[in-house]
Parts: sequence; structure tokens; C-alpha cells
Amino acid sequence: MDGIETIIQNIYELKKHAIITPASLLDNARLDNYSYVKYNRKNKDTFIVEMECVCEDGVKRVFNYIFDNKDNLLQIQATPGNLLQTDVLFDREIELNVLLSRYKKVQNELISKKVG
Repeated sequence: MDGIETIIQNIYELKKHAIITPASLLDNARLDNYSYVKYNRKNKDTFIVEMECVCEDGVKRVFNYIFDNKDNLLQIQATPGNLLQTDVLFDREIELNVLLSRYKKVQNELISKKVG
């Protein structure tokens, strides 16, 4: 189980850091296995960096990195091959909720040890 300090650090990083920026994804366009990198505005609050690449398993995939206006990564989605399904590889809100839940659990365990 993660120590409470590690959990707090991970919560802080998710709340305060971009993780990856749209500008850093542009370098992927130079890689041989990438077909394109596109920047698209989704609405006034979010935009998407869309990339198509051939992955190590030989399958062509489209990845969508969704950002807010402060360049914070909100979500990563992947569509494998020509399938219509989209897999969510990362969701900031879900990750934060998981960490907060883990924090509460560890905190309760620590309180129980002190009381008991």
C-alpha cells in the first residue's frame, strides 16, 4: 500500500501539474510511426491534440489528448484500428477520485491504529 506521503504527492501533482503539454506532443510528428498530429478546438473550454500512429503491435491507432485552456491534460482516449469503440487511457478526474479515496482509507487506518 502506498504511504500517505506518496498519495498526497500524487494528489498534488494531479491538481497542480499539466502532466504533459500540447506543445510537447508536437514532437511526435517527427517520429516515423506517426502519420499526423492535429490540434483542434473542441469548445471554448477544451481542445484536442489528435495523433495517428502505428503502435509496436502493428495496429494503427488514433489518440486524442484532451486539454483545458490552462494546458492541463484532462483525458487520453485511444481508438484501436478501425473499431468504433474508444478506450479511455487516462482521466484526470477519475485518477484524482481514486487517489482521494485511497488517501481517506489510509488516513482512517492510521487513525484506527492510534485509537486502537
